Amino acid sequence: MDIDRSKRSRDNPIPRPVPAEELVCDTSKPYHSGDTCYPLESTLEKEWGLSEVFGRTLNGVCPLTDGQDAESVCLQVPHERA
Repeated sequence: MDIDRSKRSRDNPIPRPVPAEELVCDTSKPYHSGDTCYPLESTLEKEWGLSEVFGRTLNGVCPLTDGQDAESVCLQVPHERA
């Protein structure tokens, strides 16, 4: 799940590039320079909750369709993320 992208719509509804001073670049790449950056993956756990990702709280089941053949979407998340 792309937590940063999911949360961005509420914080910044128009997609914009991350400011250069906030980028963490992989300086080991041969093409790294002042205007070229290959972003490093963050190794830290990002803070998130279901209400931040989906924009509202989720209660109960979420059926994919109506009717007798309806199936539910199940999310298994730690209690502190709910």
